[in-house]
Amino acid sequence: MTVVCVQRCFIALFVLAVASVLLSTACDEKPAGAVDPELAQRHRRDVQKFVERLRQLGAAVPPPGQLEEQPCPDEQLEHQLDGGYGRMLLIDHDFLERYGQDANGVYSGERKRWSFLSARLLREIDRVSQLSEPKRDIEALVRIQKLEREYDHVAVLQTQRREAPRMEGDKFHGGVFEAWLVVFEWRTRRRLCQAEIFAESSPEVAGLTSQARDEVLWRDYRRRIDVGMDDAVRRLSRRLLLKDD
Repeated sequence: MTVVCVQRCFIALFVLAVASVLLSTACDEKPAGAVDPELAQRHRRDVQKFVERLRQLGAAVPPPGQLEEQPCPDEQLEHQLDGGYGRMLLIDHDFLERYGQDANGVYSGERKRWSFLSARLLREIDRVSQLSEPKRDIEALVRIQKLEREYDHVAVLQTQRREAPRMEGDKFHGGVFEAWLVVFEWRTRRRLCQAEIFAESSPEVAGLTSQARDEVLWRDYRRRIDVGMDDAVRRLSRRLLLKDD
């Protein structure tokens, strides 16, 4: 009788011990998809550092009236690039000023058509910044790290005049785009050079009468801006290229 009691007591104690371990393990486990709070805070700090760098870059761009044409130091760049070529990340100065200020993103609403003035990678960072935490920071950091790996130079568009083409009845008002392309080292934000851009709509689009004429006018205007930017880059440097992602 005593032996049976001892055996039962031992079994009961063993069951309690196992239950205690299982309960402790269950309490320590995080819900599926949860992120460690310290890691989440580190992600947030890294993203905030990037945002601060954007702000500093925006502040480093002089007003258009203080800019003069100046080519890039190609001999220095040739040495830095080991005789190769470097890619510049295109950033609209408006993007730098508006990033994080609009809950719907920089290029929401009527501003969407101007999104081509900033590189796709930046637009993606802007898009994922609208996601909920912690996925927002993780998605943004993936793109920020890609930017850090692939770009040593950025070209900021400082716009003076940005007027889209339009039709008023049969009267055509051509689009005009005046801006400066200002080149910086990304990590140091040291300004290297700048060139002026001027573009306007083609005069032959004035006679359009189709229902899609607004879209045709816009495509022509955008193409002319692209040509103006390419011309500015050629004047700036033989070593730096303006290519999207």
